[in-house]
Order: sequence, then C-alpha cells, then structure tokens
Amino acid sequence: MEKLSYTSFDNDHFDYLKWANSGTPKTVIVAVHGINGAAQDYDNLASSLTQSHDSIAIYAPETRGQGNDHNIKRRGDIYRKEEWFKDLRTYTKMVKSENPGAEIIWCGESMGSIIVTHAYADSNGDDPRPDRIILLAPVVSLRPHLSVWKHRLANTVSYLLPRFRVSLNQFSGEQAVKVTQGGDSHDDQASTNSYFIEKFTLRLLATLGNLISEMNSSVKNINIPIVLINGGHDYFTPPQTAAEFYASIPYSEANKHCYFADSYHLLMYDAHREEIFSEISRWIGTTR
Repeated sequence: MEKLSYTSFDNDHFDYLKWANSGTPKTVIVAVHGINGAAQDYDNLASSLTQSHDSIAIYAPETRGQGNDHNIKRRGDIYRKEEWFKDLRTYTKMVKSENPGAEIIWCGESMGSIIVTHAYADSNGDDPRPDRIILLAPVVSLRPHLSVWKHRLANTVSYLLPRFRVSLNQFSGEQAVKVTQGGDSHDDQASTNSYFIEKFTLRLLATLGNLISEMNSSVKNINIPIVLINGGHDYFTPPQTAAEFYASIPYSEANKHCYFADSYHLLMYDAHREEIFSEISRWIGTTR
C-alpha cells in the first residue's frame, strides 16, 4: 500500500491510497469510501483482490469534507454536491493517464455508492467514465429508517443555517445502529477512528438526503455492468429496498445482485467479508 496525493479540479490536494502488485494492471478499481470513513476502509478488500488477481490495482481517494480532508474547517461539510462528482472525475482522469488501456471500475461503499451512482448518471460524453461499477451497501431510500421529516427540516433550515451541525444519530432516531455482525454500533465503531467527525453540517446532510432520494431515478441512466452487494441486516437499506433499487438498473447479463442474509452495513468489515470478496473477485474476472 502506498500513500500518495493528487490535485483536484479546484487545485485542492487530497491524499489517496494505492494497492498494486503489477506495474501495468489490466483492471483498476477507483474506490470511494462512505460517510465518516476513509480510504483505508478498503484495505481488507484490496488485500484480498491483489492476492487473487495478478494484474489488478486499487486506488482509494480521501473524500472531500470527510475526516482526512486537509482542509480542517471543511470536515463535516460540503458546499455543493457537484464537488464530489468533479473530484471523482478528476481523480479518474489521473488514474486513466497512469494506467492507459486498463479497465476502470468505480466502487462505492455506502455514501461512496451514492457519489459513484450520481457522478456517472450526471456525466456527459466528455467526462471520464468507468467500464463497470461495484455498489457496496448503497443507501437508496430515506425510508423506512431515515426520517423523511427530518430530511425536509434539514433542507429548509440549511438555507438559513447551512453550517449548523448535528450528529448522525439525530437522524437515525437516537438509537444504536449495529453495522457488523457481533460488532459495535455505528457511532461506537466510528468514534474509535482518528478521522471520526462528531457532527455534520445541515448542508451536507440535506445534500446527502437529496441524493439518496434520487438514487432509483439516477441508476436508470447507467448503461454499464453493475454488481450490487447488500446484507440482510443492513439498517440503512433493508433487503426489499435493495431489491427494488436493483430492479431499476437497466438490464444487462453482466449485472449481478449478491445478497448476504446474515451481513450488516459495513460489508468490508463483516464476518462474511471473505465470501463477499470472493463474489467481487469472480465478477471482476468475468468477461466485460
């Protein structure tokens, strides 16, 4: 694993991690982490894939507004959703220039899946695009657990107080949300990390809520192969919600829906992660 940095569209610098066992990979995964996460969340998946594939590389950038953003004042905030999309496109352009001819796969986990989906759906013919997409535990609906009225309130108040901050659990009913089998709650797990953000701005939460509510319509604009992976105990995306989202994806024989009934939200840390990694490995190995 290497720690490097890149310059985004607005000349801001962001770190990224790179895993590779070949100087000329045939497949490169651009991996976007979730809220209150970091690039290092992909270490388990990257270690597994680089062992099972001789010519694969994983590039994982730190996300703007999250805990490893060099701009400390911006942590927990985002000005406009397009900044996330432009970061991903700028980063993908750099990755493509470093790996000419390689297949590019976008991989998003939780909030990262939301960014990946919308960045593709909102792009035009001149933007760098991937060849395939992996969605890990995407949050695709505000219901049943994310309070719609709180999202609407956040939207309204964010116009007046965009930088007012609240904790995530205030949007999940003030209850402990289990995210791995036998593991801690979401707050307990996240708070042990150096990049943990205790409170987020209403602007970021409203932006994220809007993107979640548009996931089913946005994915209809994606015409490349997708693998969707979700767990049966995912608090944020129940099985039926994930199935409805998958049904919205334009049909392709190369698409795949992998459902793990006993898994939770943080799939890359879950007890069944090796099975999940094997499914991803097999899908990557299939013909485009």
